[in-house]
Amino acid sequence: MHFHRGRHPTAFIFSAPGAKEKASGKPVTGDTGTNLEEALAYLADARPDVFPSRTRYDYRITNAFATPLARSLGDRRTEATREEILSPENVLRVKQELKGIPLVVLCGAKAAYLADVLRESGFQVVRCSHTGNRGLVSKHNAASKGGATPEARRALRIRAWAQCLLEQLPVERG
Repeated sequence: MHFHRGRHPTAFIFSAPGAKEKASGKPVTGDTGTNLEEALAYLADARPDVFPSRTRYDYRITNAFATPLARSLGDRRTEATREEILSPENVLRVKQELKGIPLVVLCGAKAAYLADVLRESGFQVVRCSHTGNRGLVSKHNAASKGGATPEARRALRIRAWAQCLLEQLPVERG
């Protein structure tokens, strides 16, 4: 539930699976996954060389921490600690799951803990906010001004998230 292999050479890393992921057996379900998929539609149009598909499960997806954490599962917390994420065995797991992937998109502050160790291992790393609604509101709320409905504001935040990612990529060679 924390990992999906995908078929394209781009990976997305989120924080930790939660109750929805445990129930579905797949990573990034719920709003987080829906928002990622909506962002991929924009990304696929803008940079098909990097994002050839609009479908999230066509990409490698993993989490900075593999164990599901959720209050509804009886946990006292919903996120792993920095020490848990950067433990040698966890870093090794992440690197093994990313083998063969040149571009890694770190989604959120917890995933960003891995930035330095992944760069040192030769991965190209891009840092973005989490695609969950809270992450989008906290980072891209200004982009949603003028959206007439909650759905329109959410769409503007998703587009701003995708634009932030695109700005960090090398220029397309063509």
